Amino acid sequence: MARQGLNLRFNVQREVPTFEEVAQQVHIDRMPTWKNAKHGQQRINTLRGYDFPKIGGMPVDSMGRPEVLMGLSPIWTETHETARRLS
Repeated sequence: MARQGLNLRFNVQREVPTFEEVAQQVHIDRMPTWKNAKHGQQRINTLRGYDFPKIGGMPVDSMGRPEVLMGLSPIWTETHETARRLS
């Protein structure tokens, strides 16, 4: 790349993390803020049960409102509290 006159800093291909990878990292980063260990475990289990199967493998840079709604819409009327926690 350097021989071609390209700036390595700006032309390096970066691997975009998936929603699941980012959610797992956020969960780990926020662990100290959970009220208790059970509360934290409930949050990640909810994501594993509802969102990861549908949108977990999507790169975060390709996600928007339709993808978020894909995870929330099916459970919004049945388990409103769970859907609220996911949003």
